[in-house]
Amino acid sequence: MADSFKVQYLEDAGLLRSLIDKSQDGMMLIDSRGIVLFANAAAIAVFADRYDHLVGARFEISNSSDDMEIIGPVREDTRYFEMRASEVRWRGQTYNLAVLRDITGRKLVEQKLRISEQNYRHLFEHAALGIFQVSLRGEIKEANHSFARMFGYKSPQEMKELVKKVDSDLFADPSRRLQNIRQFQQNPAIGVFENDYKRRDGSVFTGRAHLQSVRDAQGNILHIEGFVEDISERRKSDEALRKSEERFSKVFSSSPVGISITTLSEGRFVDANQAFLNVYGYARDEVVGHTSSELKMWVNPEVRDEIASEIREKGVAQEKEVTLRMKSGDLFTGIFSSEIIEISGEDCMIGLLRDITDQKLAYEARSRLAVIVESASDAILAKTLDGVITAWNHGAEILYGYSTAEILGRNIRSLYPPEDVEEEDAIIKRLMNGETVRQFESVRIRKNGAPVDVSLTISPIRDVEGRIVGVSQIARDISERKKVEQQIRSLNEELEKRVRERTAQLEAANKELEAFSYSVSHDLRAPLRHIHGYSDLLTRSMEGKSDEKELRYLKYISDSVREMGELIDDLLAFSRMGRIEMRKTSVDLRMIVEGVIGSFGEEISGRDIQWDISDLPTVEADAAMLRLVFQNLLGNAVKYTRPRPKAIISIGSEFRSNEVIFSVKDNGVGFDMKYANNLFGVFQRLHRADEFEGTGIGLANVRRIIHRHGGNTWAEGATDHGATFYFSLPYQKKGQDGTLEEHTSR
Repeated sequence: MADSFKVQYLEDAGLLRSLIDKSQDGMMLIDSRGIVLFANAAAIAVFADRYDHLVGARFEISNSSDDMEIIGPVREDTRYFEMRASEVRWRGQTYNLAVLRDITGRKLVEQKLRISEQNYRHLFEHAALGIFQVSLRGEIKEANHSFARMFGYKSPQEMKELVKKVDSDLFADPSRRLQNIRQFQQNPAIGVFENDYKRRDGSVFTGRAHLQSVRDAQGNILHIEGFVEDISERRKSDEALRKSEERFSKVFSSSPVGISITTLSEGRFVDANQAFLNVYGYARDEVVGHTSSELKMWVNPEVRDEIASEIREKGVAQEKEVTLRMKSGDLFTGIFSSEIIEISGEDCMIGLLRDITDQKLAYEARSRLAVIVESASDAILAKTLDGVITAWNHGAEILYGYSTAEILGRNIRSLYPPEDVEEEDAIIKRLMNGETVRQFESVRIRKNGAPVDVSLTISPIRDVEGRIVGVSQIARDISERKKVEQQIRSLNEELEKRVRERTAQLEAANKELEAFSYSVSHDLRAPLRHIHGYSDLLTRSMEGKSDEKELRYLKYISDSVREMGELIDDLLAFSRMGRIEMRKTSVDLRMIVEGVIGSFGEEISGRDIQWDISDLPTVEADAAMLRLVFQNLLGNAVKYTRPRPKAIISIGSEFRSNEVIFSVKDNGVGFDMKYANNLFGVFQRLHRADEFEGTGIGLANVRRIIHRHGGNTWAEGATDHGATFYFSLPYQKKGQDGTLEEHTSR
């Protein structure tokens, strides 16, 4: 492709071509088809890992007016380049001239500046000393909590609001601040001043201020910053000085930042705190008195000499990234800052060391995370607070149909249905309030115009200072799930319709059955009264006659009428039980049981009955209905233990999950378990009437009452070995605050 370009026209300017080839900036000439016609050596080096032959290859430039950043290996180093493309015309043709400039140094400086700012802010906020920034006019620009509390203010915000002029509000002598500044301007080496300061309540204390000027590029002072320590007590007595030194020693020892003090001349350790020793893995006596060279701490000893020279020249060395060696021989990367201090007349270096190995590993982890994001099946994108898309992974290309080149720089609102565009403002508002929008379902529009149901998780992106600067979004296609949910809803609606219809039918049938039972029961009373009346007349008319057979027949008729009356009464009670409104209250079941037992009276008189009643809880239920339950269950136990010389009847309870199980156990005649399902049916009896009286309605009433309370009924037994009847009730224990809590089994 390059041969088709008339290179001889360029060769006419041989000197220009020679200069371009030797330029440290990469240069490429690209025709309107995107084919590289020419590239100098610097450009070829940048793209060596992407193109075997850059000249002749296709190189896309999306927007010739934008600057782009490119990362590429150059001689095994990762380098950052800024590329600017511009259109040029030559011999009637339009070309793109791309210029690449190495900005690696600038990028590394920016990274270091960010780290330095983070560290400075942490020290500023958590330092025990009062740290401040004050303008030359005497206005507080910054202050930490220690500084505010030193002057009697609750917070830096309160202090900045109330202190309008440092001279008059904080200095006992308002002229002292200007004197300090003049002395400091005349001799910047004088940076420590002692003054009497005024607290908010008017009390005075002596403080020592350590000042440092912050200047612009022209050397003009922008503001004064430093820290203040209260030395009032130190000046009062030597004891106060000793305590202050102890406090300093404690701060030195407990600081999370590694601190060391070494002689400037040969690097011999005078002291080191525990954080410093932990980084290297040494004990204190293994370090103090030795030089860093003897311990072979510096992988490159000449770097230590360079830092020492810089400190001699400038008095300070800040944020030096160095490679150091632990006692174990392992290497780590640290950030080292140091300045000169004088100890016993000898210049020493006090150094601060932070191990940033983990930060580098974190950077590598972020790089790996970027690979994971790019290969994720979910759509992952980033955007500005204005909605401009800045990142777009492969999953987003699949979900929405736009390629990365097509979508970057466009507004996220282009993916919204027109009627939902305002949704973006509501989301941004929630994010700015610190929220993360999780599992938010919405609709978006694909490139082809088709809507797609998505589940969104939207989170704020923060800068190093914690400010929200952008938004990340993860989207998942839930179209298939939505279809399934709709199918389930349709099925549920159809099922609910059928249930309602069936329920209505059952309710109607139950009402008809109850009405029939009620009507039949009432209609039967009249003939029963006639039968009873005439049999009674016949009995009286035959008094004194000796026909015992006829009298026995009349007695059978009378007994049958009585039993039929009882049966009708029970049937009416059973019918009413389904219609009576429940009135739930707190019911003490032990009192219910004891009351029922007391009501038996003559029925159990003369019998040997052992009642075993365990602890019974208080439940929320209809008291009258539960009394009827126990009347039937305990009455049956009394009746069916009648053949026993000693009856044993036990009433107990047991908690299971969120219900309580009650039991009534007896040692009576029992029943065959194959008939257990018949026990709770209407008119169902397992014993002959001449053996044990009853109508067969009692247990049916028990089941109906318990079902209305949301519980269940069942029974266990064996012929001639007693029986146990169970029923359950929902149960939740009330806590001390009156709220319901789950009751654990005991």
